[in-house]
Amino acid sequence: MAETREPGKRQRQTAPSTPEEYPTPTPSTSYTSGDFSYTVEVVGTINHALGRLTEAVETLKEQMKEYGKKIEDVRMDVHAAKAAGKTLLWIVGVAGTILGLILAAYFRQIISGGK
Repeated sequence: MAETREPGKRQRQTAPSTPEEYPTPTPSTSYTSGDFSYTVEVVGTINHALGRLTEAVETLKEQMKEYGKKIEDVRMDVHAAKAAGKTLLWIVGVAGTILGLILAAYFRQIISGGK
């Protein structure tokens, strides 16, 4: 690029800071020989790993169903134990109340002097 010249000054040439044309690679017309054995091997390995992964997921699903059933059984057992405990407390409460009434009548008889 050249700068414009003013009267009394010299003309100075400056080089461009970046190249205006970039090198372009020549297009390659040669393709691979058609040997895709490595690609086929990789795809086969991926399919095998995917099959194993699918099998593992199915196994985990079945295990989770079994664990869910076990948890349901434990929940029912806990519910039964709570119901049995409440029933036992009611029986003990009623028996204690009857015993308390009998003892109160007995002590009232003793304190009043047997009249």
